[in-house]
Amino acid sequence: MTRKPLRPKVRSMAASRFGSSSMISIFFCSIEMRLPDPFSNLFCPRLRADRPTPLCRPRSQGCLYIDPAVARLHWKTRLLSKNDSLRSKSPFPARARRGGSLGYGTPGRTDAAIVSPALAWYAGGGLGRRPERMHIRGWSGIGGVACLGLLGAAVCTVSAPGGVLEDYVARPDPAFCWQCDRIQPGLGYTGYALTLVSQQWRNAAEVDRPEWTHRLYVAVPSTRTSDQALLYIDGGDNDDPLPSAFPADIGALAWLSGAVTAAIEMVPNQPLYFTDESRGRWEDAIIAYSWDKAMTHGDPNWIAQLPMTKAAVRGMDVVEAFLADSAQGAIALDGFIVAGASKRGWTAWLTAAVDERVTAVMPLVIDLLNTRASFRHHYAAYGFFAPAVQDYEAMSIFARLNDPAADWLLAMVDPLQYADRLDMPKYLINSACDEFFLPDSWRFYYDQLPGPKRLRYVPNTGHSLANSDAMDSVIALGLAQLRGAAVPDYAWEVLDVDRLRVTTDQTPQEVRLWTVTNPVARDFRWETLLDLGTAWQEVPLSAGPDGAYEAALTEPASGYRAHFVELTFAGPFGRPYAFTTGVYVRPDALPFVCDYDMDGIVDIADVRWFAESWLAPESDWVDVWPTAQGDGRVDLYDLRVLSDTFLNTSEPNP
Repeated sequence: MTRKPLRPKVRSMAASRFGSSSMISIFFCSIEMRLPDPFSNLFCPRLRADRPTPLCRPRSQGCLYIDPAVARLHWKTRLLSKNDSLRSKSPFPARARRGGSLGYGTPGRTDAAIVSPALAWYAGGGLGRRPERMHIRGWSGIGGVACLGLLGAAVCTVSAPGGVLEDYVARPDPAFCWQCDRIQPGLGYTGYALTLVSQQWRNAAEVDRPEWTHRLYVAVPSTRTSDQALLYIDGGDNDDPLPSAFPADIGALAWLSGAVTAAIEMVPNQPLYFTDESRGRWEDAIIAYSWDKAMTHGDPNWIAQLPMTKAAVRGMDVVEAFLADSAQGAIALDGFIVAGASKRGWTAWLTAAVDERVTAVMPLVIDLLNTRASFRHHYAAYGFFAPAVQDYEAMSIFARLNDPAADWLLAMVDPLQYADRLDMPKYLINSACDEFFLPDSWRFYYDQLPGPKRLRYVPNTGHSLANSDAMDSVIALGLAQLRGAAVPDYAWEVLDVDRLRVTTDQTPQEVRLWTVTNPVARDFRWETLLDLGTAWQEVPLSAGPDGAYEAALTEPASGYRAHFVELTFAGPFGRPYAFTTGVYVRPDALPFVCDYDMDGIVDIADVRWFAESWLAPESDWVDVWPTAQGDGRVDLYDLRVLSDTFLNTSEPNP
């Protein structure tokens, strides 16, 4: 096999604008809070073939409100409807859990921030630890981290440590090599099947397959109409036999688009057998194992997203070098549209962040930007971690989300950390019934992404996007990008808490409101909906006098209801453009945000976890009763007020 080292085109760290000088804290108030110190760092074998989210939902609901005008803490109590349960309990059996806390926060709002003593303690992640002082003042930074709101639709960013991802991708690797295995003419295209060794990841003393080998398919249309290329990052199993025929879908897309179309497989290489265990690992199990090693040993080269990203970049290198040869017509390419699903969607994000050749990115079903906030939200809604993410729980990843090691790791792999580089067109396709991610996870990152950007949630399908038209959407947007065609634009906002308003610059063919109700839990996973015998339902919407479309965000008599609006426009070759708003859940409440001991039940044991903090002599900020200014003391009386409200045993009385 001929070794052909290439110089990757990697963005310089000089292009990154992340830094403490640009970081601000948007808390429209000037108060001093005491939170645990960790809160200051949050959010942020060889070739082988809008309204504040309540803290919780007791009948008498309280939250500490930071008034921007008087900068005082108020205990605001709101009576909920008679349909609210006496106590917020899990609809699932209680499960034994490790000690530790994910922490959580509430969505920011333009005129104030919502916080609570329980929330602050929970967000700090230090169960059993006394919180230390941290200052939050006006527009000042927080520990070198930009915190936009407390959590919610906000993001905290920390600079990626030393450009580790860029350095790893750019580092020359003697294992890098490739060869063309066969040429197969097709209808309207010529297909090339190549084998690529992208790198050596770790060594034989640690893993059975240190050299990563990939199948790389390249289809060149008979008539090219674009100098850009399409690259799809795919998975697969290294132990599978080589297919006898060139993939017809890749060839068909090249013919249809008039552009070079490529697909790189086995990202990551799998299965992998690590030498300190006997089992083989695939997919998330590889990533979770790698994160554990990286956080335990402080070695970033363990992080699986690094070799996954390098594999995609090397794929682009090989496509360019192979086609530049005169035998293939000396084709010069001018950029790549990169797409991938799930872990490969994650890889697509990171590839776009480090390689300037990416002209557009289309990640599918990887709804986890602002990763820490996303998984806090996951637990706060379910009261458990879904089976789809059990690989991470098994490696104690979630239990360590507030550790400094997690800050360090997420700064390298959370795509939102590279938001300032993601200025190319973006089309995000997610499942509204994903087994991994909640459908309203967009709230933690979408507003932080620069334009141009478009979003789609696909109803009535799971993480696989099976039996959906999602790929038609990808093709439609890809064709538009290749041809420089104008794509419809749209925007949305929530008015008066319960009205979703959508505006467009072109008249859609169809506008629909999609809703689904779970009467017992804040859970819209496809398997859950099937068990309930329900599904997303659509209702057509008509434009108002001003051309805008409005839909009501309604609360069900019991349980939770999710909503989003979908817009369909005419697209190329009969493939329509389909875009949606984000998903909104009503009531906008999280049943297990107060489940500090993570046992699936909100009860007196959860009060115990933060009682020491509540009664600490320096915790004057929790003196909130009987008046806004408190009575000058922090004592058992204050704890009683909290407990009564928290546990819904009675209404607090002065």
